[in-house]
Amino acid sequence: MCLPTRWKLIEKGLPVALVADTGHVVWGELSRDAAGQYLADPGNGRPANLHPTASNRPSLALAGRAKFRQELHGRQLVWLLVAFVLAAPALLGAVAGFPGSLLCLGTAVAVAASGLGVTRRAGELPGAIGWTVRESRDPAIR
Repeated sequence: MCLPTRWKLIEKGLPVALVADTGHVVWGELSRDAAGQYLADPGNGRPANLHPTASNRPSLALAGRAKFRQELHGRQLVWLLVAFVLAAPALLGAVAGFPGSLLCLGTAVAVAASGLGVTRRAGELPGAIGWTVRESRDPAIR
């Protein structure tokens, strides 16, 4: 189990990494009460039974989740491309006055549609898009 070295300075839950012998890592959170109970010697308050990480036990990060989802972000990229095409003439000064204002308005609508489309589409897709958080406690830890 890996904990921050200056854990007494953290006010809320402490980040904890549990590293298996295979190098896989599970991240969690430890309450301050548990940290005081298990990490400090009750007699003098100094750290108890702490060992530095062994250099012969490297840890491996878990594989990350894909950041780009074609079915979700494809439409957003199309809308942003439309916004760029509409904004380019006005930004380059090729169109001025009322037509330029209409192009800028179209750009704003396309940018808003890209964000709203992704938000709406995310609710329609099966499966979780964000991180999965499981709240659980080990009964052995009180």
